Order: sequence, then C-alpha cells, then structure tokens
Amino acid sequence: SDVYKRQPLLRRQVTNLNPNYVLQQQLDPEGQYVLHTRMRVARSIKGFRFSPVISREERRKLEEIIRECVVDWQNDPEIGGSYIRLMDMSNEEHTDLIRRHILFHDPDEYSLSAGIGRDWPDARGIYLNSKEDPSLIMWVNFEDHLRVISTSRGGDLLGVFTRLTKILSALDMSLRSRGYFYCMHPRLGFLNPSPENLGTALRASVFVKLPRLGEQPGFEDLLDRLRLEVSSRFNSEKSSGIYDIANAERLGQSEVQLINTMINGVGILISLEKRLENGETVNLDEIM
Repeated sequence: SDVYKRQPLLRRQVTNLNPNYVLQQQLDPEGQYVLHTRMRVARSIKGFRFSPVISREERRKLEEIIRECVVDWQNDPEIGGSYIRLMDMSNEEHTDLIRRHILFHDPDEYSLSAGIGRDWPDARGIYLNSKEDPSLIMWVNFEDHLRVISTSRGGDLLGVFTRLTKILSALDMSLRSRGYFYCMHPRLGFLNPSPENLGTALRASVFVKLPRLGEQPGFEDLLDRLRLEVSSRFNSEKSSGIYDIANAERLGQSEVQLINTMINGVGILISLEKRLENGETVNLDEIM
C-alpha cells in the first residue's frame, strides 16, 4: 500500500476546442515571415481495429460511414465539399494532389511491413472543401482511420484552428447520429495507432522564414525551451531559412494550451529574427 501511495495521481487528458480561448495575438500582420499554417489531428472510430490489423470489410464499412457523414455538411460554405475515392482518381489527379501536399503518398516499404498498406488502394480516399485550393482536408483509411487537416496561407492560427474545430464538431455529431464515437481514453486522450498521436493528437505547424535566427548557435535548444520542434522532414530547406515549426507535445495539455504555446513561441522567434535584421546581437541562451 505504501508503494501505491507514492505513485503520482493519474491525470485526465482534457480537451478544449473552443477558439474563444485562443490568444488573439497576430503573429505576422504584414505577412513577411509566416508563409503557411497547417493544423491536423488524428481520429479513430470506436469499434474498428487500427490500420495495421483492420480487415478489408471493416475498412470498407468505415469508408462508407464517412461518405454518409460528409453529406450532412454539403450546404455549409466553409466545410462542405466532396469525397474522392483513390480508386476513382486518374493518374494525373493522383499525382497532382500529392505534388501539392494535399494527398498522402502511396505506402512505402515501412508502412507495407507494418500492415498499413494492405489491400491498397481499396477503401482509401480524401475529403476536400475545394478541389482547386482546399483549406480543409480529411484523409480516410491511411495511417489512421481519419486525419483531419485545416490549412491556410499566412499566419492566421486562430482562423485555421476555428475551421478545424468546426469540422471536428460536425464530424462528431454526424458520427454520433449514426451510433459511432471517437476512440478515447480518460488518461491518454484520443487513441490512434501511433503513440505520438495520443492525447490531443494535434500537430499545429507554421512554415516561417528565419534565415538569420536559424543560423544562430543554440537555435534548436531554444525551440526545446519554447516547447516547439522543427520537423526533420524539412532539413533540406534549412539553407533557404524556411522552417516547419510545430508543437512538440501532444499529451497532457488541451488543444487550446498547445495552440497558445505555439503562438507565444513563434512570436518570440519572429521578434528575435527582427532584432537580427536590425543588426542587433542576440544570445539565445538568455532567452527563456
């Protein structure tokens, strides 16, 4: 019993998708630093096995449910759109959507070995609110049951988050009306195949120009202190000074807390870049 008493209390994972609690700070009102904002969450549907072990029949049933749900939003000018099955895409459309970072790639050797790419491309698809320039994207039956993405040019984090919360709420209501629910755990939050997508399962990122700051000693240590991370997928862009900066945490805080951490941290990065532009010397070890 003494050992039990010494164990830390298990914290509940809280969720807060209310945009009214997001900081109203404009990161880049003149549009000089933030090129693009992207937020995505993963969602799994209770009662269906995760992608490495899901059966073909389950996957097809899941796609059928999502195709029914999206009909509910057709009259909404912001989130209404169309669902496109991979099987129905032309080679040109498929290649174009991947090139524009809208559609997921075909499975590689790792996802195939993990079982994620079985029966490809059967029962996979994508939902878009606009085929030409979508600001809302939903991947179906890729690595997760669902991956919902809200995106925009520039640094309007509040607008991107608001759109994301709107589609998540609409999806939740549509699923519930059909007797389905998100897969959740009171301590671990939203459950998905990858451990990095526990908790909020939220990744919020900005593509931001930091050519001077990124070359400073201690840049990545500063990101750690700000609870941010730079995506290793874009190391090749380092010479251009453009970085994909995202929240480093998923678990233990709410979505609003993570977005506000992003806003505060990226605001600091931009202010430091401006100081360097003005010829000032900055010691990153003294920040935070």
